[in-house]
Amino acid sequence: MAILEVKQLTKVFKTSQGTDFVALKDINLAIEKQEIFGVIGLSGAGKSTLVRCLNLLEKPTSGDVYFNGIHLGRMRKAELLHVRSDIGMIFQTFNLLNQSNVYDNIAFPLKIQKWSKADIQKRVDELLKLVGLEDKRKQFPPQLSGGQKQRVAIARALATNPSVLLCDEPTSALDPSTTKEILSLLKDINRNLSVTIVIITHQMSVIEAVADRVAIIDQSELVEIGKVKDIFLHPKSEAAKKLLLSESTNELPHACTYYRLVFQGERLSEPLIATLAIETQVKANIFYADIKTVVDAAYGEMILTVAQKSDESKIEAFFNHHQINYNKEEKA
Repeated sequence: MAILEVKQLTKVFKTSQGTDFVALKDINLAIEKQEIFGVIGLSGAGKSTLVRCLNLLEKPTSGDVYFNGIHLGRMRKAELLHVRSDIGMIFQTFNLLNQSNVYDNIAFPLKIQKWSKADIQKRVDELLKLVGLEDKRKQFPPQLSGGQKQRVAIARALATNPSVLLCDEPTSALDPSTTKEILSLLKDINRNLSVTIVIITHQMSVIEAVADRVAIIDQSELVEIGKVKDIFLHPKSEAAKKLLLSESTNELPHACTYYRLVFQGERLSEPLIATLAIETQVKANIFYADIKTVVDAAYGEMILTVAQKSDESKIEAFFNHHQINYNKEEKA
């Protein structure tokens, strides 16, 4: 059974002009226990609204949200507050209490639940060790780096031993090195504590690094959902293709045809482009090439263009003969 399930969820906001703005339209998805589930989309797609609907911080205009099979929308306020203690949440801006030190920030939800002083100290000590901040317990948020602040936020979200951790753009305010560290920490939490994690992001690299499955939101609608590996290899929606290629195709000239190649295993060390040139006499331009880790497996990714339109049939025949996975796209 899914731990979180959304059925026909729609969220409409009223604008200052009195018109309706549809943030989410007819969303259906199920998040399984103990998986890392990604939700990705460009800015304004509706993904942050979706994550806030998962614990009813935003009440859907229509549709249903279930947690462990329980309909959240039918709960009384006190019941909903109790359920929310089992759904932790972290934010892009950390949302820490600047006038409280690290220890008190982490202890805050436990004090609200009236834990004993001894139990609070034991739990906070455990969490400080988990997130690697044992020596920062007396420091205040303004004294911490961005990565350290997010570690405190993660520890606070885990304080009540939640089953689910909702992460709204948890790394977008961090540099690449710190992002890698935070994602590694989230992965460890998922594996070692069996916490289901939902990550909202606009960065495909975040999804590739940690998620098992991903839902792609575009213009308020769910346009594609599946295993990260499958979408990386064979994106079906235009939104998925755009997100996968957004960084690697920025410098491509307009009105050109390009090929996205994906390969793994022994293919990573094969001289594919040299072989292409020898066998087809086609001159291909490499606009982008990288080796990525997607769901713990290494994949090569490459963007190619060819100078002559007439060469496209030759290059595609080469890819098919050598069983090279590729997508052909046009840049307007």
